[in-house]
Amino acid sequence: AHASFVEYVKAKGEIAAHQKKQDVVFYFSDNAYAVDIAKQSRGRQIAIQPDVFTLFSQTDIKMPGMHNYRNAVMAASVALYLGCDPSHIKQVVCRFSGNPLRLQKVRDAKNILFYNDSASTNPVSTAAAVRAFETPTIVIAGGRDKGFSYDVLQDVARRPALAHVILVGENVRMLSKAFARAEVTVVPTLEKAVHTAFRYAVKKRKKGERWNIVFSPGAASFDQFKDYKERGKKFNEIVKKLNI
Repeated sequence: AHASFVEYVKAKGEIAAHQKKQDVVFYFSDNAYAVDIAKQSRGRQIAIQPDVFTLFSQTDIKMPGMHNYRNAVMAASVALYLGCDPSHIKQVVCRFSGNPLRLQKVRDAKNILFYNDSASTNPVSTAAAVRAFETPTIVIAGGRDKGFSYDVLQDVARRPALAHVILVGENVRMLSKAFARAEVTVVPTLEKAVHTAFRYAVKKRKKGERWNIVFSPGAASFDQFKDYKERGKKFNEIVKKLNI
């Protein structure tokens, strides 16, 4: 695990800096950090621009969120460079439903959808999860602090789609400050968080509305669980046992 975002960027830069002339680095041209990392490479630098990508669109893929679309564009761009058949690339991308514990859809309870993003262990990934949804969304977050800045959550706290935030874990005080502009409830356990979120959605949801309950901790799991996998498994168990 990376100690901080600065250390993460430095590590990526080291990889690029050690490339040779025959190597290749792909990067998003609209990301300043990616541009700086790519410049450190002696190899071929290939800029990727999702906004002009045409093989498939964001509505074609099953995974929610612009960040997932960008990831798909990057993977497809590398595959195209390697000579893969474009039709096969599109078929695979449009069929792929995502990896477990990364905005994994767990259950659809009468138009209340549960998503498991337990692999989210930093505030940036939780912010991305919040931005992934345009319909009313309840976020469950919290765990052990890893020393990251929580400022990124202040912006998503203002999103109209963010209906409620439920916090659990050691870092609830810091998260409460970050989500100060949102409606927040603090609970002692993950099970309590899931039940509270579901009751809130049932109470507030208007006829025909699609709501999302997203477990995106944005922190380490070690306060209450062995690791993020155990945490994610527990969330799935609780959701599947809900009496709808």
